Amino acid sequence: MIIKTILILVWVSIIYFILSVGGDILDRAPAENCDYCAIANNTIPKRKFYESEEIVAFNAPEPSCKRHYLITPIEHIKNVHSSEVTCELINSMQKVCLDLLENHNRENLKNRIFFDNPPFYNVKHLHLNCMGCDKSDESPFSFRFYSNIFSELASPDTTQKCQDSSVFTNNTNTNKDL
Repeated sequence: MIIKTILILVWVSIIYFILSVGGDILDRAPAENCDYCAIANNTIPKRKFYESEEIVAFNAPEPSCKRHYLITPIEHIKNVHSSEVTCELINSMQKVCLDLLENHNRENLKNRIFFDNPPFYNVKHLHLNCMGCDKSDESPFSFRFYSNIFSELASPDTTQKCQDSSVFTNNTNTNKDL
């Protein structure tokens, strides 16, 4: 009886995961309901740390580290796998992130830089997580630590899209020691 229950739970989990991925693939992620588009277009007021014709950077609404910026394109692009994503865009976003961390990271925080990978994201607008984490964020007793590690490990490898032209390759150690 217990084994049947466990098997049913496993199958339900697998089916749920498949449906969530399938839903993500079929979903067009409309721009009119997108909070990040609203921030980029100044419909929702938010302090921006960087703004150009293509990209904006602002504080994450729910930060996972002491410093947590989101670098997003102004144009509504669903995720890093979308056909609209170019190497130039990825490189520009990564450069803005590195500049922000260099200019605002006076406390020797550990850098974590990654794109969210479907279906492990809650906002369907391309964004680069740009984080400076302190010791409390990196504690194994903190939920944030495991969430950040998982997100970083699940992050797509942007070098597949941009072989030699990347500012840095994903999962390259750009971190400072705590």
